[in-house]
Amino acid sequence: MSTFQSLDELLSVLGKSKDLISSLFTKRMTLSLTYRDALTILDDNKDLLTKLIDNGVVRERNDYLELDNIYQEFFQNVLDINEDINIHGVEDYITLLNENIDYYLESQNEREKNRYLDIIKQNFKKIADATKRHAIDLKKKVDYTYKNEPDYKIKIKKLRNLQERYEGVKALMERTGKIIDHEQLVFFKTAMDDELQRILVNVKLDFRDCLNQLIDINRQIQDYLNLIESHSSLLQKIQWLKHLRDQQTISDLTNINKVAEEISPVWLDDSSNYKTYVSIRFLENEDEGLAAIKLFLEKKKTLAQKPKKLAAALSDDDLKEKRCINDAINIRKVKNSFVASGDNLFDFVVNYKFSRELSFNEKLVVFCQIATVFESELNFTDRHASFNGVRYPLIFPR
Repeated sequence: MSTFQSLDELLSVLGKSKDLISSLFTKRMTLSLTYRDALTILDDNKDLLTKLIDNGVVRERNDYLELDNIYQEFFQNVLDINEDINIHGVEDYITLLNENIDYYLESQNEREKNRYLDIIKQNFKKIADATKRHAIDLKKKVDYTYKNEPDYKIKIKKLRNLQERYEGVKALMERTGKIIDHEQLVFFKTAMDDELQRILVNVKLDFRDCLNQLIDINRQIQDYLNLIESHSSLLQKIQWLKHLRDQQTISDLTNINKVAEEISPVWLDDSSNYKTYVSIRFLENEDEGLAAIKLFLEKKKTLAQKPKKLAAALSDDDLKEKRCINDAINIRKVKNSFVASGDNLFDFVVNYKFSRELSFNEKLVVFCQIATVFESELNFTDRHASFNGVRYPLIFPR
C-alpha cells in the first residue's frame, strides 16, 4: 500500500475528495456507497479515487467502499461523536474521570493541578453531552427499527441491543452521580470553584432530562417487544388453524364454528352506500348542472350503442347433476375406538376398517395425527417396535 509523501499532499487529496469523504463518513453505518457512486461524486475522476484507495484513505469491501478506520476514528474524535455507550464504554468514561481526579489530588504542582482540573471539567461536559446525544439517538433508532425492519427475529434482536444501550447510558449517569455525591467528596471540597459548580449543576439538570427520556424509551422498547410477541403468537395460531383446515379436521378439533357464531366483526359486513340526489334548481339554473346533464346523456348514448355480450348456451352435460363426495377421515372417531380397544395405537390403526381403503402411508399419517392432536390423552411408553420397515413407539390409552 502506498503512503502520502507529505502533509501537503494528504491535505490536497482530501480537499479534492471532500464530497466523497463526507458521503462515506455520513454512510459509515450502512455501507451503501458503491464504486460507481464514488466516481459520480468525483465527476468520474478515476485517478483520484484510485489514489484514495491505494493510500488507504478508502477501503474496498466487496462491491462497496468505506472510509478507513483511522480516518473514521479521527473525524469522530474531532467532531466528538461516539457511536455507542455500552458497559465497556461506561467503564472507560468513569475510569478516565477517576484517574484525572486522582492525578489532581496527588499533584503538588499548582500548574499541573489546574491542567487536571480543566481536563476533569471537560470530562463532565463530555459525559453530559454523550448522554443527551445517545438519548436522542436511541429514540430515533427504536422507532426506525420497529417500523422498518421486515424480519421480526432481527427486529427483536435489534430492540434487545438498543435496550442494552439504554442500560449503558443509564449506568453512566448513575456512576457519574455517585462520583459527584459520594465517591470523590474530598476532590470537590478541595477543587470546587464557580465554573466547576456551574458545570455540575448543568450535568445534573441534563441527567434529569435524559432520565425522563430514557424511561419513555425503555417503556416503548418493552411495548414494541410485547407487540411483536403478541403478533408472533397470533401468527402461530393462524398457521395451526390453517393446518387443521387443510386436514379437514378444524370443525371437529376446535370450537371455531361456535366462536364465529358469537362474534359479529364490522369488517365482515357489507359496506353501506348512501345515495345523494342533485338539486333540481341546480340542474335548471347552473352551468355546471347543464354540463352534468349533457355528460350523462353522452354516457347513456354510448352504453346503448355497445353490443351486449351474451353468455354461451348451456350444453346437455352442464345440465346433468354432478356429485362430489369428500370422504374425510374422522380421527376423533378413530381415537375413541382406539381407547375402547386397549391395543397399541399403531397396530390398531393398521388393522382398523376405514370407510375407504387406505394405503400403508395414509395409515401412518392417521397414526401421527392421533398421536399429535390427542397427546395429552395417550400414554407414550419407552418401548418401540418395527413393522414394514417403520420403527414406531408403543402408545396406549391412559
